[in-house]
Amino acid sequence: MMIEMGVTAIRMANYPQDPFLFELCDRYGIVVWCEIPLIGQEFGTYNGFVNSRSFKENCKLQLTETIKQNYNHPSVMFWGLFTNLITRDDDPVTFIKDLNSLVKRLDDTRLTTASSNQDGGINFVTDVIGWSQYLGWREGSVSDVDRWLKQLRAEWFMLKSGIGEYGFGGSVTHINDTLRRPYPRERLNPERWQSRYHERFYEIASQFPSLWGTFINAMFDYGSINYMRGDSPGVKNLGLVTYDRRFKKDAFYFYKANWNDTEAFVYIPDKRWNERIDEIQNIRVYSNQTNVELIVNGKSQGVRHGTNGVFIWNNIRLSRGVNKLEAYSGRVSDSADIVIDPDLIR
Repeated sequence: MMIEMGVTAIRMANYPQDPFLFELCDRYGIVVWCEIPLIGQEFGTYNGFVNSRSFKENCKLQLTETIKQNYNHPSVMFWGLFTNLITRDDDPVTFIKDLNSLVKRLDDTRLTTASSNQDGGINFVTDVIGWSQYLGWREGSVSDVDRWLKQLRAEWFMLKSGIGEYGFGGSVTHINDTLRRPYPRERLNPERWQSRYHERFYEIASQFPSLWGTFINAMFDYGSINYMRGDSPGVKNLGLVTYDRRFKKDAFYFYKANWNDTEAFVYIPDKRWNERIDEIQNIRVYSNQTNVELIVNGKSQGVRHGTNGVFIWNNIRLSRGVNKLEAYSGRVSDSADIVIDPDLIR
């Protein structure tokens, strides 16, 4: 699925991975960011680091084993030292410097990195830094990413910055007619909002070519016992593919439109929102082709030129009942049936 989407780099989850995954990345030429589980707590008082001898020796052992076990995999380009450590209480900066030095003694051919959500000196230790950036999810709006990146470029240009993680939840069974951002603790997580979030984030980030990489959290929905948003309690629905791998979400095809330049395709998103109220609709299509034609109930709605793989037809009038949508670009196509029923509002 990652190959289909056009992925060129993977940030592996922060714990040891099956050697087979490294072998696949070697085979397919996918760059790997591999890291140890030195992780700060997102919402709590524990900062992820304890300034004790046993704790630090354990971290050094895990880092040493990680490097020695995976040293001969050409796909590995980054050794990750920490994720979202909080710089209060036991300050981890001195220890991160020790870990960085340990990497250089064991392997001076790769870069060190980390994912950070803090200000300060902790960001100036590794060779490059990846930011944990969720503007538009828990706080602010996704458009604030533009202002943040401009400030980062102006004031912290000496940092070699990437985006270590970003994303938004989306459930394929959650449908609503009003396109709005879910509240931070709201159970409802419509797939449609997730795809719009990724469209906007990608649009902004692509304007900053100095970013050395951008990593989506995550490719697949994954287990998280305390996560109660979305359609499956205990499953974090940040993925572009459902937990059971049965459904590729719309956002999957948005990235395929931007990253896969070898397999021509056309895809109509929002097709799971197949019962709607309003007869006037804006229709979207994702494709990696230059031009796409939309046909509604057998009549052409014209050809559009896309931006970042998104093609839009505004104010298309649909009929009450079943409407047949077809999108074409050369030999590739997709279709969807949309039912317009004003009585659904009752």
